[in-house]
Amino acid sequence: MSVIIVNVTNMFLTHIKNLMKSYFNTLLYILLIFSFENSAYSLSDNQIKQICQNKPRKLDCIKNLKLKNLDLIEGNRIEIPVVPFKK
Repeated sequence: MSVIIVNVTNMFLTHIKNLMKSYFNTLLYILLIFSFENSAYSLSDNQIKQICQNKPRKLDCIKNLKLKNLDLIEGNRIEIPVVPFKK
């Protein structure tokens, strides 16, 4: 009788340990996801001015980039054009 009780308790303890490991891993994964969710890097005003310095329509470029900057900070999606690489 005591051997059966010991086996059942060992099975129960291993089951609890596995549940704790999976709970800890799930919690760690969720915390990792939420820690990087709101980290969006936007351009400063000086960087915007440097980018638009050589453009023919300097004021339009600055206005456009500042609007995209504001949208990025607010959490709205922005369109980023992809320029193909030329050899």
